[in-house]
Amino acid sequence: MHSLLNRHRPPILRTTAFCSSGSLALSSTATMATFSLALTSVSPRKLSFFDSIKSCNGNGIRIRNLNRSRVFMSVSVGSQTVVDDALFADYKPNCAFLFPGQGAQAIGMGKEAQSVPAAADLYKKANDVLGFDLLDVCANGPKEKLDSTVISQPAIYVTSLAAVEVLRARDGGQQIIDSVDVTCGLSLGEYTALAFAGAFSFEDGLKLVKLRGQAMQEASDAAKSAMVSVVGLDSEKVQLLCNAANEEVDEANKVQIANYLCPGNYAVSGGVKGIEAVEAKAKSFKARMTVRLAVAGAFHTSFMEPAVSRLEAALAATVIKPPRIPVISNVDAQPHADPNIIKKILARQVTSPVQWETTVKTLLSRGLKNGYELGPGKVIAGILKRIDKDVKLHHKLGEEGEINGYPSISIELVRDERYTFYGSNQSAEQSRLILNGLKPESSRAFSLSQNRFSSLARELALKHEEFSAQDSLQAAEHFEGKIPVACYRGSSSGTSKTLGRGTGVPRYNERKPPAKDNHTVLPKFPYPNGTNALDKHHSAEQFSAYSRLLRDGRLTDCMDLLEDMEKRGLLDTNKIYHAKFYKICKNRKAVKEAFRFTKLVPNPTLSTFNMLMSVCASSRDPEGAFQVMQLVQEAGMKANCKLYTTLISTCAKSGKVDAMFEVW
Repeated sequence: MHSLLNRHRPPILRTTAFCSSGSLALSSTATMATFSLALTSVSPRKLSFFDSIKSCNGNGIRIRNLNRSRVFMSVSVGSQTVVDDALFADYKPNCAFLFPGQGAQAIGMGKEAQSVPAAADLYKKANDVLGFDLLDVCANGPKEKLDSTVISQPAIYVTSLAAVEVLRARDGGQQIIDSVDVTCGLSLGEYTALAFAGAFSFEDGLKLVKLRGQAMQEASDAAKSAMVSVVGLDSEKVQLLCNAANEEVDEANKVQIANYLCPGNYAVSGGVKGIEAVEAKAKSFKARMTVRLAVAGAFHTSFMEPAVSRLEAALAATVIKPPRIPVISNVDAQPHADPNIIKKILARQVTSPVQWETTVKTLLSRGLKNGYELGPGKVIAGILKRIDKDVKLHHKLGEEGEINGYPSISIELVRDERYTFYGSNQSAEQSRLILNGLKPESSRAFSLSQNRFSSLARELALKHEEFSAQDSLQAAEHFEGKIPVACYRGSSSGTSKTLGRGTGVPRYNERKPPAKDNHTVLPKFPYPNGTNALDKHHSAEQFSAYSRLLRDGRLTDCMDLLEDMEKRGLLDTNKIYHAKFYKICKNRKAVKEAFRFTKLVPNPTLSTFNMLMSVCASSRDPEGAFQVMQLVQEAGMKANCKLYTTLISTCAKSGKVDAMFEVW
């Protein structure tokens, strides 16, 4: 047998051609080559591999001609680039793009993308892949839909890449993008980072993210599992806590650290019984608190193993190229260049702990000078600040002054969470609430969505820091000459014995109601006998009307009546059972009415604010919860433990886990 091999293109890269049956293999160094294989004096019917050749006909080998003496075949060979996986091993980062993971989503994100054609086009492409209007869900909700695993993962992926396009459209934006020489993302954000680095197309990445969300949800449904955040311990002590919990449960309920985010912030995943054991033992290990996270299951553990096979199949069918810049992996905190290794890493990611703390420390130790968080929320900024208090991270283009970052756990929020708060022996100076302000080197920092808690949290932090060493009386005296917001319509705040002194504001029982004409009819509130409530002479009847409206759940009408009585100087809130009103507001998730009612309380106490906070918690309204904390501070009071833990609970339930740790 004589064979002749002709190469028709110059050698570029090492290439291997093979058929699925394994019967024929050719090697060359061409990116795309055509070969002629001549087999002389051989009958095709006598070739033992003839059938195999036919089976290879659809695998790049095409039979050109057959006769009694020769077999001619044209073989088209696709390139399979052999890449050194350690290509980026010695990378020296200067400027990084960092992308958030799940949990950063918020209603309203992506609205700015509508004004940038390239960004808006990404959402249109996403609609074709996902089969629904993603931008509408991002901008308008409903929140429950956006928070679901299968929606939030694609939403954050698309919104983060849309953020890149919005940045590109701004003055100096392209220059910033061109300066980026390393990128990484938190959990889900790793897919975003790979897409930005050119490892795969936007559409292919979105398909992977969509499948990832579906697979993780299905894996969570297959076995009962949970996650809990342990706050206030280093990683070694959290590991000891896990070991102690594992001694009390069977193999199916074992726990492990799933997220190494930043010092004092580690998430533990595992079986429900194991998680309960962690919560029970945390106090004995001196944990500050534990927070049962509202997640679908034990992410980044073996509980996600059912999702791996689906991811592997999808990754195998996806074209992945070597990234143009280093992309740091969540699995080992290292950059990888070999597409095959990248595929294995992505498949392992859902069952492996997130090594974010190591990733950030490595970037900083290698000399990272500038960083930009691209995407919704400020999760990354807060985590970086906790790892290194001197780090500076750009976040919002065009914003002057300080940028606040909030440490967070990036997770999929599905179920309600539970929390346990442990007392602390720390001094007031050590345990006081401090929110870290991040001062960017320039005003060019960027985000697609506003953090609605920034101004409230900043004011809350400053006031809490100012009052941490003072009691309620001293705090109230600090407001001398000012009218606290909690006083509202001329009343004082705080308790009757300690507050309201020195403010120059008349107390409730000292107020002189304005003169009003007698017998003003209130036609909106008729009585069963057909008469109407009259002011001044009929306050008892009006309170009776209030009771009936409250019993019927007509909270808006209740407030209209009470506010009208207050204007006439007829309202005595001591005759109203506050707890009942707040309870009904809580059951009906009536946050607006609860705040309206609080404004009418002349001397709100911490109990009042706790009831108001519970209404916000039941409605999963973190913005309202922060407003409650602001009112407490402006009233000259110090928030108690219950207020803080309810605020934490509200943030966690609402999906604002990034805001949760700002309280701590």
